[in-house]
Order: sequence, then C-alpha cells, then structure tokens
Amino acid sequence: MEKALALRRTVYLVRAGSHAYGTALPGSDLDVRGILLPPREWLLGLREVEQFEGRRPDVVIYAARKFFRLALAGNPGVLEQLFVEEKDVLFATPLGRAVREGRHLFLSQKLYNPFVGYATSQLKQMTARDGRGHDVTRTDLIAEHGYDTKAAMHLIRLLRMGAEVLATGELRTRRPEAGFLLEIRAGRLGLEEVLALAEELRAEVDAALARSPLPPEPDVAAAEELLCRLHEEGLRWPGNGEADMALLRSVTGG
Repeated sequence: MEKALALRRTVYLVRAGSHAYGTALPGSDLDVRGILLPPREWLLGLREVEQFEGRRPDVVIYAARKFFRLALAGNPGVLEQLFVEEKDVLFATPLGRAVREGRHLFLSQKLYNPFVGYATSQLKQMTARDGRGHDVTRTDLIAEHGYDTKAAMHLIRLLRMGAEVLATGELRTRRPEAGFLLEIRAGRLGLEEVLALAEELRAEVDAALARSPLPPEPDVAAAEELLCRLHEEGLRWPGNGEADMALLRSVTGG
C-alpha cells in the first residue's frame, strides 16, 4: 500500500515506544503507530492489506482487522497504543476515537501469557552472548555492562505493566517508574540485581492474576461489533482531507 493511500485512510496515530513510555534518550528513534481503514477495493476485493510500514521515523499503521486481532490476542505493543497519554495521540478521527474509547474491551486475564512471554524473550536476549538460539543485536551494551541493559529495561517494564494491568484492570503506557528504568538502561544495576528484581516481579504478576478484576476473556463479541461498525462507516468515509493529510505527512516524515 502506498503511503499516500495509507495516510488518507488513517484514523488513529500515536507516539509509541520509548517516547510513549517516558524513557526516550536524546538520540532515541521516534516510533509512530496507528490504525487505518482499508478502502472498499482493499476490504472487499482481491487485494489485501495488513499494514503500512515506513522508516525515518519508524512507522507502522495497521489495518483495523489486524489491529483488532493482535489486540484481542493481548499483544502488549499493540494494546499500549490505545493507552498512551492524550499528549501522545498525534491524530484521531471520530472513528479512531471510538477504538480508543473501547480499549477496555481488549483487556482480560489472558494478558498474563503475552506479558510474561514478551518479558521472557527480553530475559533471554539480556544474557545471550552468541548467535546460538538468540539474536544478539547490542553487543556494545553486553561488552560495557556484562549484559544487554536495554533488554533488561524492557524486561522490568513488561513485568511491571503486566502486574499492574492484571491487578488494577488499567494499562498505563507512560511509566511512573521511567527514571528507574533509565537507571537500568544506563547499567547502574548489576546483572544479579536485575535478575532478582525480575524474579520478584514475576511473583507479583502471578499474584495479580490470582486476584485480577479483569474478565477471563476479552469481549470478542463487542470488539467484533465495533470493528464491523468501523468498516461499515469506513466504506462511506471519503478519507482524510488535505489539512489532515498535511498533518499526517508532517508526523510520519513527509
């Protein structure tokens, strides 16, 4: 899908990654994520689209159907897009707002496995020293600190977010402990300290699941009804006008 068409059909766009977590450093890349509604021929015809991707900044705009499927599966990187702070919402049409307002439909106790699973992946990356079984992409951090401190930061963030959402029913993308996470990123904690903290937090996630106020399953029926509404209204929607297109181009690199 060409960028112009993707932006014309975009209904929701946010800052993601470190800029949304509150852990961005001066040289941190900007990640932009969002949702688009495919035009009629892409939705009903022979062509299919799952997402648009761009670089500089790193842009991924998901077709609504794929976004909903990932959100219902509890994908942390997708769900957090709906829970960014308002100041991190770069663009939203009324249809995009409808998805944001319905964000709690996607939350359930099934978030346990995705959050723990993604955290475990970061744990493996944090201590990997060769290419056997794991991709090592931050050998400079391992050489300097003895472990991948960026992976460690994400490990602790994911476990804290997982414990929090399971215990409270709320997902906070911008992290109140951002300063502590940046200390981990800077290597101010030893590897054993990080591993001990991760073990404590994993126990907190387990305990949070046992008392979670979230329903056992996400509200698939309501989410599907919302998706149908988006597609039905999207078929009648002419797309973003020129003023909105100018804004969208400015935040996605021209």
